Amino acid sequence: MVKKAGIWLCFPLVGMVLMLTGCFQTVPRTPVDPVTVPPTVSNTGSTRIPTATPVVAPSFTPVPEITSVPESPTSTPQSPTATPKPTPTLAPTISPVPPPTLSPTVTPPPTQGPIPELLLEVHEPVDGIEVSSDAVIVRGITESGAAVTINDVPAILEQNGEQRVAFRGSVPLVLGENEIMVVASDNLGNQSTRVLTVKSIAPPPLPFLLVITEPRYHSIVSTGIIRLSGRTGPEAVISVNGVSSPIDLVGNFSTLVALEPGPNIIDVVATNSDGQVMSAVAAVIYRP
Repeated sequence: MVKKAGIWLCFPLVGMVLMLTGCFQTVPRTPVDPVTVPPTVSNTGSTRIPTATPVVAPSFTPVPEITSVPESPTSTPQSPTATPKPTPTLAPTISPVPPPTLSPTVTPPPTQGPIPELLLEVHEPVDGIEVSSDAVIVRGITESGAAVTINDVPAILEQNGEQRVAFRGSVPLVLGENEIMVVASDNLGNQSTRVLTVKSIAPPPLPFLLVITEPRYHSIVSTGIIRLSGRTGPEAVISVNGVSSPIDLVGNFSTLVALEPGPNIIDVVATNSDGQVMSAVAAVIYRP
């Protein structure tokens, strides 16, 4: 039994030695004396196990693990005599081009030349002039057979020689700048235009009124003829006892009136240009 137990203890040691020998380099070992196992005494009743000589473990140098690198595949070189196959070339697809369409030749219409201007001369007023009135007279000449308008109002035409015609017309003005357009045209479509600027500096119109300044109302006189004076609008017409009387530019009027002995009633009437009418009465007593 003891011998068998010793044999079984040797197997693990041998296995360890073999494993260490495969992983490390082989180191010469010192010979170990065999273990002598004394015979077993059956009658003693106890088992003695002889002391084995200690085994010295060999020293070893660790060997680094070698990593194997896979070899790169070696490509087989082509035979120098082999001719490479040409790559087939695809021919481009060409779409059919339709034939060009010729547009019909268009003949441009004949270009009309510039329309000749008619003779048009404006002699009065001068362009840019300043006037102190509320109206101005426009005069000039044009060709015979032409019509003339002044601010769209037909002008008066008068023959002036064989080839020329004189024209004239009146244009009302407002205070400040005024534009006057004169246009001459004939039946053939010929036309001429002139534009003038006239500045009016006329004072504003006076209001329409009627005032008798002489004689005083209910005055007593000793002569049979007296002077009657007064004031009205500059565009009015005055009548004294039915007889027209002149007025000046600002509306003043004056006239002589014959009296009858005793009381006299003098009737004065003023009529404005726009149709307004005003009347006044002067009472005078004549005592010869």
